[in-house]
Amino acid sequence: MPRPRTHDSENCWQSVTDPRKRKQIQDRLAQRARRQRLAVQHHAASSATTGANCHASTQETSALGAAARQVLPSTRVVVPLTPNSALDPALDLHQDIPPTVYAALFTNGVILSLPCAYASPLPSCSPPYPDAPPDLQPTALQLSTPHARWIDRFPFPRMRDNFILMTVGEEEGVGAAGLGVLDQEAFIGDLFCMESFVIREGGQAWDSADWTIGKRFQEKWGWLFC
Repeated sequence: MPRPRTHDSENCWQSVTDPRKRKQIQDRLAQRARRQRLAVQHHAASSATTGANCHASTQETSALGAAARQVLPSTRVVVPLTPNSALDPALDLHQDIPPTVYAALFTNGVILSLPCAYASPLPSCSPPYPDAPPDLQPTALQLSTPHARWIDRFPFPRMRDNFILMTVGEEEGVGAAGLGVLDQEAFIGDLFCMESFVIREGGQAWDSADWTIGKRFQEKWGWLFC
C-alpha cells in the first residue's frame, strides 16, 4: 500500500554539524533532484513527440479513471512532523506570517509564480519549475495533463497526482463531475471550514514534513495521500 512521503534520516542535513558531511548530503540531494527533473523533462518531451502533450486520449482517460476509483481510504494518513529549516535562504519567504495553511498555500504560490488574483477558467498543464523545492516540483502527470492549477500549491506529489486522476476531463463532463469521484467544491469548502492542516511552528510551507493533516479532514480526504 503506497504511503505518504517521509524524509529519510540519512538525508536530513539540518542536524548535521560537520560542514563537510552536511555539504555531501546537500550535494546528494541536489543531484537526486536534478535526476528527477531530467526524468520529468524527458517524459514531457516524449509525450510531445507522440502528439499527446496536454491532451489525454479517451482510452488513457478511461484507464486513469478506473485506476483512480480503485483508491480506497484504508489507511490513516498523518504527515510527519520533523525539525527542518529553509532549503535555500532565497526561498525564505514571509517568515513573520502565522503558520496557517492559507499562509503556506500563499507562500507556495509565490514560489511557483501563481498569484492569488490569477484564476484561469480552463485547466492547464504545469510548467517546469527547476528552482522549486523538491516537494513542489511538478510530477510527470502535472506536466502532461491539464488540471486546476491551484492544486500545484500543495507540497504532496502523490496527493496532486491523485487529485488530477480524480478530476481529469472534468471540464468535458467525463471526469470526476460526471462520475462523482471527487467534488472540488466540497474539497475547497472543507479546506476552509475544517481544521484541514496545521503547519509546524517555524516550519516551511514547501516542506511536506512540516504539515500535519487534521483528523476530520483526514477521515474524509486522507485517501488522496495514499
